[in-house]
Amino acid sequence: MLKSFLDNARPRLAPAPASLAIFLFAAVPALAGGYMSGSTHSFLDTIIEWIGLADMDDEAVDVFGAALLAFAVFFGYFSNMAMKEHGFGTVLNGLVGAAGICVVLHFALPRLPLLRDVSEEMRFSLGLIVAAAGAPVFLLVASLFKKVATRRVNRVLIHVGTPTRPQPIRREPEFDPRVAAAVRKKT
Repeated sequence: MLKSFLDNARPRLAPAPASLAIFLFAAVPALAGGYMSGSTHSFLDTIIEWIGLADMDDEAVDVFGAALLAFAVFFGYFSNMAMKEHGFGTVLNGLVGAAGICVVLHFALPRLPLLRDVSEEMRFSLGLIVAAAGAPVFLLVASLFKKVATRRVNRVLIHVGTPTRPQPIRREPEFDPRVAAAVRKKT
């Protein structure tokens, strides 16, 4: 029941996530001026600060945003080909993958300097590997939650609108034919 609703609603709502993603990743400077002075990427600046890379210059922020957007596009396309109906679609798969990268970097970057016998290049490579692994793991966890939620909703919706079970037909007890005829006469 829910699946048929989602199938009918998907073509109408398909441009919404893409337009939201484009708006969030490429916010105009007029909107960004209210968030941070001189910033042209209000949403991206907030993400970078949350990740822990607040000391990045504007050029590095532009490169990071472009790389994240390019990764989201390619990851969304290829993960949609792999997961089909188990995923969220091309655009949402890409956004969930980009969110997975940000979440993994938020938790992994503070721990990378703890590796004392490793060079800076090795730490950077480990950061990239961990970030790249975070996207599919985050997508798989999100699709698992989607599957569980869909099953629960379908279990509830399957009972909506169905008629109640018919009650069994009441029959007369098996009596001697003379006793049954006497009971019928009295009623």
